[in-house]
Amino acid sequence: MPNKRAQIVLPEQLLAEVDALVGQRGRSTFLTEVVGQEVQRRKLLAARARRRDRGRPNTIPNFSKARPPSSKNYAQRTSTA
Repeated sequence: MPNKRAQIVLPEQLLAEVDALVGQRGRSTFLTEVVGQEVQRRKLLAARARRRDRGRPNTIPNFSKARPPSSKNYAQRTSTA
């Protein structure tokens, strides 16, 4: 994927800690990796929240109008002939 330059502002102490970990020449790679991980984490959290919301009865269209199958139909479908 092509790279695009972005100017960001970090607190001086945080930048010093990043430099201590990866050096000045490793900043971009480190920040790309960390930001990528955070983006993925937030996508997973959002997907999990959507999945959790999907199972609630009030989020399913016509859920309250749905009727369970009659016992007669159920018996016919499940009987082994």
